Amino acid sequence: MNRAPRIVDPTDTQDLVLLMEFETNQVTVFARDPDGDALNFVWITPPGAVVQTVDGDSDALQYSTLSLVRAPDLHGRNIRLAVDDGESEVFVDWTIQMPGAN
Repeated sequence: MNRAPRIVDPTDTQDLVLLMEFETNQVTVFARDPDGDALNFVWITPPGAVVQTVDGDSDALQYSTLSLVRAPDLHGRNIRLAVDDGESEVFVDWTIQMPGAN
């Protein structure tokens, strides 16, 4: 029986905010699969967002890093990361906030 992957970091996956303080901002998610399956990371970003992703593994943890270029029209938009092992998936969501934006 397949067990779902588990997001290890961030430890709390509720009400997350990506504060866009710099020209390029990064967020990294670490996950583990209790069955040892390879994980797929799929970032869902706002249309037109300039992004770059890097995936890898470190010991028993697998990770994905999203780099997002600051743009005023991203304020209030959402980012989602889906992590799956080919059978089950888990999600983590962020709301993008720009300092000084209304």
